[in-house]
Amino acid sequence: MAPAIAISCASNASKEPTPLLSNNKKLDYDLGLSAPSLNSLNYVLYKSVDLIVPSLVDTVYKFGPVSELQAILGKTPLTFGVYGNNNNSVSLEKYVNSPDLENNNYQSDRSYPFDNFGIDVGAGSFQALSARGGRGLFTPNARVITYTITLNDGRSRWSNGDVQTVDDFLDYIHYIADINTGSQKQIDLLSRDIKGLDQFVSLQNEYLKKFGTTYKNPWGYPPYEKVNGKWQYKVDARDENGNQLSNKDYLWPSQNEGDEQDVEKIQQAALNVGFWSGRLFFNISNKDLYNLLKLKDNKDVDPSNGDTITLKDKDGNDLVLRRNPYIDPRQVFQYARIDSSNFQSYEDARLIGKYIIFARDEHEFRVEYAESNPKSIDDMINDLNRNWLPINRAFVENELGGIQNFGKDKRSILINGPFLIDSLILGSQGSLTLAKNQSYFNVNRTISNKIKIYFNDERNLESAMFSDGYIAFAKIPSVLQKKFWADPEFRNLMSKTTGYGTLGFMFNLDQETNKDSYINDPDLRNAFYYAINREVMLFNSGWNNSYPVITWTGFGNAHKSDGTAIEFGFQDQWTTPKGSYATDQKVPLQNYSYGDHLSKNYKFEATNRTDQGYRPEVAKHYMEVFKAKHPGLKQVNLTYIFNSTEEQRNVGLVLKNSLELLFGNFINLELKALPENVYISKVEEGDFDIAYKNFDSFGTEIDSYVKAFFVEDGINRENSKTTGFNLNPSGGFTYKKYFDSLADSKDLVNGSLVAKTEEETRERLGVSQEIWNKIKELSQRRDDEDEFQYKDRYSNFFSYQFTDKEKTQGYDENKVIEIVAGLEKIIRDAAPVIPLMEVDTLWNISRVGGTRNLFRYDLQYAYDIDRPPVPGLPRVTAGQSS
Repeated sequence: MAPAIAISCASNASKEPTPLLSNNKKLDYDLGLSAPSLNSLNYVLYKSVDLIVPSLVDTVYKFGPVSELQAILGKTPLTFGVYGNNNNSVSLEKYVNSPDLENNNYQSDRSYPFDNFGIDVGAGSFQALSARGGRGLFTPNARVITYTITLNDGRSRWSNGDVQTVDDFLDYIHYIADINTGSQKQIDLLSRDIKGLDQFVSLQNEYLKKFGTTYKNPWGYPPYEKVNGKWQYKVDARDENGNQLSNKDYLWPSQNEGDEQDVEKIQQAALNVGFWSGRLFFNISNKDLYNLLKLKDNKDVDPSNGDTITLKDKDGNDLVLRRNPYIDPRQVFQYARIDSSNFQSYEDARLIGKYIIFARDEHEFRVEYAESNPKSIDDMINDLNRNWLPINRAFVENELGGIQNFGKDKRSILINGPFLIDSLILGSQGSLTLAKNQSYFNVNRTISNKIKIYFNDERNLESAMFSDGYIAFAKIPSVLQKKFWADPEFRNLMSKTTGYGTLGFMFNLDQETNKDSYINDPDLRNAFYYAINREVMLFNSGWNNSYPVITWTGFGNAHKSDGTAIEFGFQDQWTTPKGSYATDQKVPLQNYSYGDHLSKNYKFEATNRTDQGYRPEVAKHYMEVFKAKHPGLKQVNLTYIFNSTEEQRNVGLVLKNSLELLFGNFINLELKALPENVYISKVEEGDFDIAYKNFDSFGTEIDSYVKAFFVEDGINRENSKTTGFNLNPSGGFTYKKYFDSLADSKDLVNGSLVAKTEEETRERLGVSQEIWNKIKELSQRRDDEDEFQYKDRYSNFFSYQFTDKEKTQGYDENKVIEIVAGLEKIIRDAAPVIPLMEVDTLWNISRVGGTRNLFRYDLQYAYDIDRPPVPGLPRVTAGQSS
């Protein structure tokens, strides 16, 4: 770790500034911020807590300070080792059977200097001796197959004094993937494509369907018992003859008559999930285990034999140990080396684990992605920075009585980050006050002593609180931008942020919850698509600095392997709507060229916000086609639900006004405001016609958005599936259904006419025959495929893992982009969703220095530049940092 330099002696710090605000209040905290209201701090159950959780709980890595502050504090060296990246690393199986596994064991081919990317350590190690603190296996095209992380050997501790280990990260994943938990985060976790996780969840749902009840404890945790004042797992479990039970019999018992085979499937699926520890046995570190095995009384004990072993402890007492079922299955432990080794440190003990690319003890974990979906380096960093969190399971289960009681108040949460909770008032107009955690391992690099976060849902109020000095950061409503800009002191604090993702409407096309709704008609949805003026939507929703989008995928800055932006593959691509018109109505696939799109990164730009998808004449044609199919229909009644925020209300009003402008009162759109938690439940349960959502959680991979419509994600109560609309926002639309609808057209009576209609559609969308045929092939699940094999097939294709046949057909990265463009055209033609705007392009005003951004409140380095907690801090905000 780089030494903490005394901040007051920094030569590059500015002179002590005059406070910006003459009416600055006397406040009892160093930094004030605001956040949407929270009713719980349960970061396992609720997504809304993600904004503030980085200041409470350390992820593996985090974003470091801005460069000006880093120059004072020093830089923490942090490198990530790269293994493979050659023809022997096409898959993990091929790599472990190649000489590279042995030859490159202690020397990775190269490394990424994460510290140069602005990444800092959280719970991760930065000084592992025998290996870099992180290392991964990469495919030939630089995608991550698997990686192993070393933590900081217990320097991170929970607020009750417990040492943090890898178990805490596994427990977080296990809680979310257990359907008994009911976490809002399960779908997002599944989207990370951890090996085998989708099958584990699916088998739990199958058990529920078959037996009418969930299988409890599907991860097979032993019960707890208290030993010498500490909670630990009860591992001594015997049958009626006094013999130790196997893990299978003890940890995964039958819970319903005749369920033995189903339970075994759940057990095997759990063991196959690609998130493993290096811990060998429950309740004991590998280092302590090895030291016990060196004792004379334990010379005959074989630690590799069976699920349990019995040792003598240092006092000569029997000690029963039970094997951890989530030990990394790829690791080889060299027990023969124990007698000749000295285990003074964790690093000494790790040498018993043969391969450093796999997990070696309870302070290392390995993640393996699905073979069909290796991840980009950016995706992996995103997982380590924000998606893998720890939780203290012993506290949750024994002190609180279960995960549902976690985070209800100050006393029901344990934290291990740079701050402790000083006070907490949940709910609207509440607040959270954070105090510096003096026991934090990196406390010398925590800047502010006390931070207050006000819970507030009104952006206008947020700006007023900034003006009055209570908070140091605000997102500026469009109506106040000119006012703030006119003030020279405020102007210097304003900055523009950009993000990536699609804001849009989702339609409920699920056949169980909404089969009788007219919204299932694609002509009606197309009428909506072309009736909306996204330029008007921008200014009424508060996103007036953002951009209209008419493409579903939000690529962001995604590039091909040669550095070319993926968006280039969408230029000069067009679609033609149905119908004949007096003027050409061809619509470009994207609203902007890649070059024009880059303007979002400039503070000052005058890019035209004209919506090229706004075609009133086309909208009217589609509505006439719809009416012709429903003669005598006087009015269509639909419900738009929203979460009561001003943004979502105004978006609904623009939609309602747009429809009334073109279609009079034919569409009766009810706007229904709901509390946030009720709104989320209504969407997931399919109780809506139209909703508005930020889809940026899909990511920026080439297939992140288009893969949503390969499979359904609606409601199927017969199969005990009561929630959906996350993986597929329409619930029911798929590409297969699209192609089936072409064949099922009422106007068609024989095969030749079917082909003719399909051909007309293909030509109207401007898709080549080769690409069209490939899309049809990918959209059809084969008779010999189950759902997981089908997902693997299309995922392999989009991750460039082509079959031999595809290779001979010339498929490569460029053709995959053509496929994505073709899918985008089909999405436009079917309109299961309507893209509207880009997310996170807006103006902020900030006095927050130290931290790189405030997309999430990772506040270890944050401070108010007008009220610095110590002298000598740089008077530079994130938006001004070099």
